[in-house]
Amino acid sequence: MQFGKRVGSILTVLSTFLLLAWFGVEITYAQPHLSLDKQVYEILEPIEATFSNGPGNPTDWVGIYKPGQVPGNGVDYSTLWLYVNGTQTADVGLSDAWVTFDPGLSEAGDWWAGFFANDVYELLDSLAFKVTSGSGVGEEASAEMPESLSLNNYPNPFNPGTTITFNLPGAGEVTLKIIDIRGEVKATLVRGTVSRGRHTIRFNGESLASGVYFILLQTGQRVATHRMLLMK
Repeated sequence: MQFGKRVGSILTVLSTFLLLAWFGVEITYAQPHLSLDKQVYEILEPIEATFSNGPGNPTDWVGIYKPGQVPGNGVDYSTLWLYVNGTQTADVGLSDAWVTFDPGLSEAGDWWAGFFANDVYELLDSLAFKVTSGSGVGEEASAEMPESLSLNNYPNPFNPGTTITFNLPGAGEVTLKIIDIRGEVKATLVRGTVSRGRHTIRFNGESLASGVYFILLQTGQRVATHRMLLMK
């Protein structure tokens, strides 16, 4: 009896498809979609990314890049990224949910966000957005503005992600790079005008080998370096 019902269900589905094809009805499926809660953000303002119709893998993820960057080429690493569960540890597959980057981006300018499949660089959907300098750090925090250039990261040692924090005593052109012990540049995290104040940025060292690396911060004629250890 149950077998007969299953056969009947299959025949019903097949009949439906045949009828749709006969009348020229195009069958479409919902495509993966990514959206943001805003089109324009201020520096360090939290960014909420909502995705839907994803593959449902625990390692599907959302990453943020600058225009022209090519994810997966071994050079252009995402400035911010999270798995679909909102963390950097994959443990549950979600087709429809949201992730929040808090704090947001530390650099004003044009950016784009991408929704990627299964821990690789298969782009499912993307969209562009902007970050403006705006008010940056509120006036009420002006007394806490840094008076000197400083650089740090936590955790250290790390595996594979760490948060880099740097303080700028004044706005200006900033370059923030990761270099190895031979001085070879492994990643450029920031290149452009950054406002005065405290800034944070996530770094993912998943593509690097275990070892000692240095964070190199340059603004104008001033340079700061910080040693960090990647342990896999």
